[in-house]
Amino acid sequence: TEHALPTATLERDLVQLLAQSGIVYTPTLLVSFGGPLPIFRVLAERDPISDATLRHWFPTEQLYQKSATRLLAFRPDEYRDAEQGRSAAAVLRAGGLVALGGHGEMHGASAHWELGLLARGGMTSMEALRVGTINGAKALGLDQDLGSLEVGKLADLVVLDGDPLADIRSTSAISHVMRSGTLYSAATLAQVWPAREAGPTAWWMRSARAQGAVARGFDETAVDAAVRREMDRMRVPGVAVAVIKGDQVLMAKGYGSANLEQHIAVTDETMFQSGSMAKQFTAAGVLALVEDGKVALDSSIRTYVPDAPAAWAAVTVRQMLSHTSGIPDYTGDQLDHRRDFAEPDLKRLAFSLTLEFTPGARWNYSNTNYVLLGIIIHAVSGKPYWEFLRDRIFTPAGMPTIRVISESAIVPHRASGYLVPGGAWQNQDWVSPTLNTTADGSMLLSLRDMIAWNATMRARRVLSPSSWAQLLGPVTLNSGAPHPYGFGMFVDTLRGGLVHQHGGAWQGFRTQFSRYEAEDVGIIVLANARTASPEVIAAAVAGATSATLAPEPLPSRPISDTEPKVTAFMRTVLEKTARGALAAEDFAFVRVTTLPRLRAYLNTVLKDAGALDRLELLSRRTVGDDRAYVYRATYGARTFIVNAKVAPDGRLTGLMVEPAP
Repeated sequence: TEHALPTATLERDLVQLLAQSGIVYTPTLLVSFGGPLPIFRVLAERDPISDATLRHWFPTEQLYQKSATRLLAFRPDEYRDAEQGRSAAAVLRAGGLVALGGHGEMHGASAHWELGLLARGGMTSMEALRVGTINGAKALGLDQDLGSLEVGKLADLVVLDGDPLADIRSTSAISHVMRSGTLYSAATLAQVWPAREAGPTAWWMRSARAQGAVARGFDETAVDAAVRREMDRMRVPGVAVAVIKGDQVLMAKGYGSANLEQHIAVTDETMFQSGSMAKQFTAAGVLALVEDGKVALDSSIRTYVPDAPAAWAAVTVRQMLSHTSGIPDYTGDQLDHRRDFAEPDLKRLAFSLTLEFTPGARWNYSNTNYVLLGIIIHAVSGKPYWEFLRDRIFTPAGMPTIRVISESAIVPHRASGYLVPGGAWQNQDWVSPTLNTTADGSMLLSLRDMIAWNATMRARRVLSPSSWAQLLGPVTLNSGAPHPYGFGMFVDTLRGGLVHQHGGAWQGFRTQFSRYEAEDVGIIVLANARTASPEVIAAAVAGATSATLAPEPLPSRPISDTEPKVTAFMRTVLEKTARGALAAEDFAFVRVTTLPRLRAYLNTVLKDAGALDRLELLSRRTVGDDRAYVYRATYGARTFIVNAKVAPDGRLTGLMVEPAP
């Protein structure tokens, strides 16, 4: 019997008739009679148009036709599905056979909605699951072959990200499905085991993508021009760019060459090295372990790495994730990139460094934090961090090809990274394989992977809402002041709108991922030359996408300088910089491993500039406990922009000098 009997509630006579006659009762509560159809309420509550997964599997026009065009408003007391659900539960408990209906309202999704209505009507989660599995098999006479996990029966797997016994709505929280021994990502049907293969792309996604972009006023020609202009200016062989608005990919394409020797073009499948952009994945892995109860954010590093120095006892996992630990950076000219570093070697290297400041008191970017976080993931999970990330983060996120760097593995579509010493391209420098697998940014990934990650971040999937809030929220220093960095993610603003972004640089590759939250726009830029500035390309693409996302211009007029002592200090700093005399003592703290490179770069910029004629203050703001200043420095006919940060003790915490645009 399909559909609910329209009399609500069923009395004992009808309950017993259904239970004892052997009739299979399929109430199909979504379209219950006797009142407004509950499908209207479900569509309003679930909002399928905003569901990223459904938009992947249904054409936009069909989603609107099946949902938005059918919305009607009724009073809550007019619906009758609760009474009819109680009746179905009574039939089941009387020994009757109740099976699952869905009415084809939205194939796949409506079955989960129906389970929710059965539970709403009084069935336990286990009873609803029986209705959705073995009872349907019995109704069709197939219960000897299907419907329950028993020896001799056919069974594939559905892997859930929640417990349906605790919450029946978790039946739709599907991370993976298996058919005939092949494992797929549920979000995209990308094959993840035994081999990795991209999932299907529905015809409407291919054909409607360009049309939808044009309808929204997106000008791909303007983006093309912006990208090619920056590529020429920066001398970059190849770039991959994606622009996502909401859950629609407006463009995902390659420019130039992935390999200059083989003349291979860049595509959306080209694999680039991530650099530090991958820190957000390591952070996500740590937060997954926090959710599993295996790591506590405010526990000491020595809880998980007992051989860490006793002086590091106050360093917490939270501080490592947010670069507030005080642990210095291990990278720099003194590091032998050709030497093999196993985990014990990396720990010894890190533990030889002295803390730069009291943990939690300051912010200073340090790759060492994330190297050690990868070691913690390994120690706690029992798997190398990249295997844990693959299982716990990448596969559920539907990222089909991301993987750790490997020289020996055959990686389809792998790009080459390039340096430009003396103005001529050459291949990236060689790095030992073990040093090239650390958790501070050693991934190979494609635009497709990052598009899936953008969707995951946008929908706050894979991790809990509280984990996402910590990953994407500013850290609080010991002073109580916020600093604009979360866990592996910078937290910035543009014209008052929130921007989450992070870049990376490694072995001739440069990357950038930016999410403009106010306009729900994601920009991804992957480049294969050290000369690239992907953050500049991303800003140019954002500006070509929407005028409101264009970078804010530098102030053109000086502001009132109420801190002449700071300006005098900056004059002294610039004079020392020009002489190559900038020293660690000029900084409240500095990445001592990179000071020689910073000093050499700044000296190169200013050494032939001559005497400083004028220093004008253009802007002033607070960043954490520091004050950030932007000056215009004039040397005869040449002008430079000086970005400096000054600590409460009056010394530098950051300095960059560049020719004025």
